[in-house]
Amino acid sequence: GRRRSSLGGGSSGPQNRSPWWLWPAGLLGLAAMTLIMCLLFEPSADEFCYVFGHKFGDACKFNKITGFACPQCGMTRSWVWAARLHFYKAFLYNPAGVGLYLWIQIAGVIGALRLAAKNPNSYPVSQPVFAGWVLFWFLGLYLLPWFARLLGINPLP
Repeated sequence: GRRRSSLGGGSSGPQNRSPWWLWPAGLLGLAAMTLIMCLLFEPSADEFCYVFGHKFGDACKFNKITGFACPQCGMTRSWVWAARLHFYKAFLYNPAGVGLYLWIQIAGVIGALRLAAKNPNSYPVSQPVFAGWVLFWFLGLYLLPWFARLLGINPLP
């Protein structure tokens, strides 16, 4: 007879499965890295962010070419302010930015809870909730504010 692998692969050979904790740890790591990076960026009165005293980025190329704000305009500043818990200011810079930042941080909390429970399936997020959030983020926080900016409504601070 055939020997079964201790990994549960049966006759088709061992399965290449990642350790159970890899995905939750990845969520936690992404959230921690995002928070740390955002805290390294310092907002400034000149509307740019600085990292270790050096200006980060330049004026938006899309804006320079077209004269209009791009959908990502204000995204970095939104994340930097959200990391400092200034959510209203972060929302003014880019609603999609603060939404995405919070989404990543919530994913990190879920990852940490799954690691603590030693169960990658604990604290599930249902597909309808996830799909609803993605739709809301894309239409309500990303596209709608961008179109409003194109019409001169809701300009960047």
